[in-house]
Amino acid sequence: MVGKASTGEETLRDLDDPLRETQSLLDEAQALAHVGSWSAQVGGGVVFSKECRRLYGLSDDEPVDRDRLYRVIHEADRERVRGEMAAALAGEAASCEHEYRILKGDGSVRWVLARSRIIRDEQGQALRTIGIAQDITQRKQSIEELRASEERYRQIAAIVEWSNDAIIGCAVDGTITSWNRGATRLFGYPEGEVLLRRLELILPEGLRSEAAGLLARVQRGEVVEHHATVRRRKDGTNIEVLLTMSPVRDGAGRVVSVSKIARDLTFQRRAEVALRRAEEQLREAQKLEAVGLLAGGIAHDFNNMLSVIVGYTELVLEGLKVDDPIRSDIIEVRKAGASAVALTRQLLAFSRRQVLQPRVIDLNQTVLGLERMLRRLIAAHVELSFDLLADLGRVSADPGQIEQVILNLALNARDAMERGGTLTIATSHATLLGEEAERLDLVSGAYVVLSICDTGRGIAPALRARIFEPFFTTKEKGKGTGLGLSTTLGIVRQSGGAIELETQVGRGSTFRVYLPRTERPVQTNSSPPVRSGSGGWETVLVVEDEEQVRTLARTALRRDGYQVIEAEDGAQALGILQRHPGVIHLLLTDVVMPRMGGRELAERGMALRTELKVLYMSGYGDDEILSHGESEAEVPLLAKPITPASLNRKVREVLDT
Repeated sequence: MVGKASTGEETLRDLDDPLRETQSLLDEAQALAHVGSWSAQVGGGVVFSKECRRLYGLSDDEPVDRDRLYRVIHEADRERVRGEMAAALAGEAASCEHEYRILKGDGSVRWVLARSRIIRDEQGQALRTIGIAQDITQRKQSIEELRASEERYRQIAAIVEWSNDAIIGCAVDGTITSWNRGATRLFGYPEGEVLLRRLELILPEGLRSEAAGLLARVQRGEVVEHHATVRRRKDGTNIEVLLTMSPVRDGAGRVVSVSKIARDLTFQRRAEVALRRAEEQLREAQKLEAVGLLAGGIAHDFNNMLSVIVGYTELVLEGLKVDDPIRSDIIEVRKAGASAVALTRQLLAFSRRQVLQPRVIDLNQTVLGLERMLRRLIAAHVELSFDLLADLGRVSADPGQIEQVILNLALNARDAMERGGTLTIATSHATLLGEEAERLDLVSGAYVVLSICDTGRGIAPALRARIFEPFFTTKEKGKGTGLGLSTTLGIVRQSGGAIELETQVGRGSTFRVYLPRTERPVQTNSSPPVRSGSGGWETVLVVEDEEQVRTLARTALRRDGYQVIEAEDGAQALGILQRHPGVIHLLLTDVVMPRMGGRELAERGMALRTELKVLYMSGYGDDEILSHGESEAEVPLLAKPITPASLNRKVREVLDT
């Protein structure tokens, strides 16, 4: 028989039920708040609430002590928290607080905020701690997101503020609400002068209706992109801009303000103009290059024909008596040939393929050497003056061609002053760098400048772009070939320089010739003297693919006493050099020939015969001659068309060197 429970047991049961209910409510409240509680004796065990165990990833029946708790804390924070807690217990603090990360069993990392109260005895010794732990991961993430958002905002604000474009915010009625530094730079108004004023402030009078239409479109929710228009600056000037306008909406999707970006089109327009000018210059350069190639090719072939015409004319004249009735006719043929030679040289100069023989010269000496000729050539009503820099630098150029440049420009200036004026020839220095050098298509560096200045009628803008074109002339029919300035440009360009024109209608023109400055000393024309008498006895191998030119050279050389061997191309000449039993003193070879050029022939020939000397013939300067780095002054070269006299003189000069 089971007896009734005692009164004490009934009392315990009555007390236990409310405690369990209270604990259950406490557990639910902690779970809802994500806050766990704990209690720990100093040097003893730790009691965790149900929520605290869940927070730290501990099972309900797992025993917990301080070492187990510290193992849950992330290793990056573990020693810091251990040290802070030890310091709090050893000191007089009544409470402490820690933020740290915990590493849960599933590998996830959570942030925890732990607050503790320290219970001490009468002597102040710590007996136990009680506290709560709260998961603050979401708060931490929110703070980091807020910081990142603030950083992005600062970056965007800096971009907006320091943008070169004008970025303007305004209300839907056009009232200005924000104004960046770019807007101040573009329109000239500081921010304080425009805020809460209307956009009409920067609108030209005739464009207010256009601006109103754009604003209305944005108010309807449209985006206006790349709209080119004009706006007014503070100083009253107008400026071309490219507008982009977009609506700014609130959370309900309503347009509450307008964002406006204005980009300065000034530099873009300049760039477009510069690009069009460059394209036009390129087309002109390509056209002139094509004409130059054609002219150079024609002149080269024509030089061979002129060699025959002029050469045989000289031979015939030498064989005629002074009173021979046909002598005057032959002289006229020679004059015509000389005119053709001059025209050919102009074509070659224009195409920049003429034969140049440069040396270091003083431009002042060249100018002064032409003074008497210039005074005879210019009209009496034109005053000639000189302004020559005393300590002028030197240049490397063909003296004869530079004289031609000076004469061409001087005569051109004379023709521009029908009613008289002043022709001034000046020399100076210039240092061209960066864009200034690029504008003249030159490399940066030091230059000597030759200026030809007149006070004539000037050159109209429509004609200025064409003055260097071949065969273009403003002179009356029959008074000009149109090759003077194109020839001049060709000579200067081939000499590594450039020409700049400054002109104004009714105020005259100045042509400035820029030539690279050199530090080398002036070279005198110290060619060895030709032997007294004419001709010689040496053996000359003549290599020329044009039969008539080869025959002329053979005839002229044999007449002067030389032994002549002929070859029509490089391969045949090489065979002769290999097999000929006697000495061959001189190789006289054309530069441009089929299959084997003159340079290759000379190199292989000199390898076979160390005593062999070489004289090149060419209708125009060719890179093949200079492929090993010599200057043109160092290469023995006979320019076509050749004559018996020029051939004899050059052959003798090379043999005597």
